[in-house]
Amino acid sequence: MLVAETDCLTCNVHCFIQEHSNKEWLQKVNEGKKILKRRSGQAIIYFGTPITSLLFINDGKVKVVADGLFGKQQIKRLAKAGDIIGFREMDGTHISPSSVYAIDDSVICSVEREFFIDLLKANPDMMLETIMLLTKELRKSEWRMKSLMLMNAREKISYSLLYINEVFGKCSGGELAVKLTRLEIGEIACTSREEVSRTLSDFEHEGIIKTEGKRIFLVNLPELKNMIGINEDVSFT
Repeated sequence: MLVAETDCLTCNVHCFIQEHSNKEWLQKVNEGKKILKRRSGQAIIYFGTPITSLLFINDGKVKVVADGLFGKQQIKRLAKAGDIIGFREMDGTHISPSSVYAIDDSVICSVEREFFIDLLKANPDMMLETIMLLTKELRKSEWRMKSLMLMNAREKISYSLLYINEVFGKCSGGELAVKLTRLEIGEIACTSREEVSRTLSDFEHEGIIKTEGKRIFLVNLPELKNMIGINEDVSFT
């Protein structure tokens, strides 16, 4: 059963609305939002459907997927509890350019676009924070796309492991806190499942990672970062 705390006044997820609204508006959000529950693998948004709401992830993990040429897919973004989906399509006429799927069982709070706009009008500071958030997301998206275009296969897969780690974190022993297939890692890295399998095998032989089926343990995080020439100040998310 999917169970999560969805009362905005007591929720400890600390989503964007919760961080930038007062108690009065939080109560209004609480009364007007809808709760969506999706099992692992189920769609939350389908490609080509109108975006009428902002989705705030209350619990779980999701992936934003774009359809490419010849039926191939690309994972454009990973998201976790506290993140927002759909805020880039707030003009009300935009058709979703991507599909969104639950990676794990997920609980999502759906807030209607018109209500969110009213919330911004009543909270100028929140409107500024929204602009800053949009700017930050655009900058990160552009950086990711440009970087992947210039990377070789090893660098792409190293980047993808670091990105997954930054979004979802690690469990004890250095294990990534999400289990993705080789195909999904390839869809993040813009490379094939076969290339991912070969490269992960190479990484394991070199002592950089350890694998047990879909479980991946990051053994040598500094080496992954060194592989793509980044320092500790670079953020992937």
